[in-house]
Amino acid sequence: RFSLPCHASMQFHQLQIPTPCTSKRSMDEEQLCLRLHKRLRIGSPRAHSCNGYSQANSFLQQLHAEQMARRHSLLAYTDTSMATQASSANGNATVPDFGAMTRFALSDVVQCSHAAQGRCLQCSGRLVQNVPLQLYSDWCGAFSSPASSSTTPLRLQGTNPVRELTFPSLAALIACLSPEPGERLLHLSSGSARAVGAWVLLVPRGMACGVESNCTLHESATASIERMDDEVKQRVLLHQGSLFEMESEWPQASVVLVSGEALDDVRVEKVANGLERTQPGTRIASIGRPLVADASRSGMHLIRQVLYRTVGSGNTPVFIYRKPGL
Repeated sequence: RFSLPCHASMQFHQLQIPTPCTSKRSMDEEQLCLRLHKRLRIGSPRAHSCNGYSQANSFLQQLHAEQMARRHSLLAYTDTSMATQASSANGNATVPDFGAMTRFALSDVVQCSHAAQGRCLQCSGRLVQNVPLQLYSDWCGAFSSPASSSTTPLRLQGTNPVRELTFPSLAALIACLSPEPGERLLHLSSGSARAVGAWVLLVPRGMACGVESNCTLHESATASIERMDDEVKQRVLLHQGSLFEMESEWPQASVVLVSGEALDDVRVEKVANGLERTQPGTRIASIGRPLVADASRSGMHLIRQVLYRTVGSGNTPVFIYRKPGL
């Protein structure tokens, strides 16, 4: 019978791979216990300070705790800031739950023919501006027009058809203009004052003036503003008459909206000439058509041209200018 020498037999047993049917050597058990003990000590916040593993673990735990504290403080600051701005906009010390936000989609801001997950040149890089749900509810209560673009605003016979922006489009446009609290808006050909109402709700302490030449549209706008809170109504001025009756007061506004589709070429040129006297840094947004063919010659810099969704369906171009100097 074949048999291995004594020293060869010892080497063979040492090279055997442990299996569930073979017992581990005492050295393996000691090393396993040592590794388990080290892991337990690393995860224990009460490990002895002189141990290198515990020191590293304590340092990592401290970094994690600081990161979580900063994250919670940032979320708390964001919620408090949004609620404070909304409270200031409404003029109420105690307001409903402003933690609830709208959930507008990109399709509410710009209408495209592709699927919801697709992107094209007119929607790529566009942002959606969500607002406190209570503010949106207040706006809908005043203007009775949802964000779904299902309600068409008032149109009159004998006037140029004016496409008004949906509320998500107005919120995105106002965010693009980057207003500071208390800034003043002037809207020429303000129509039913949808943009005026959105401005005073979204901009804390913001003031807005709408100028509309059509009497019926002016009455509709007045009725909508009357349905808003008293503090909000105090920051709104609606003027019915010629756009140029208050031309001397245009420079008081730091943001100007122009519903260009409601104006003919002669009045558009006259508006552009009047806006040359606005203050440096004034932002001007023309809805539907450009104000001038060559912005550099008029003292206005064309910042961007974007499409925004309108009530009903479709998009309209918005041309955003800025007066240089600031």
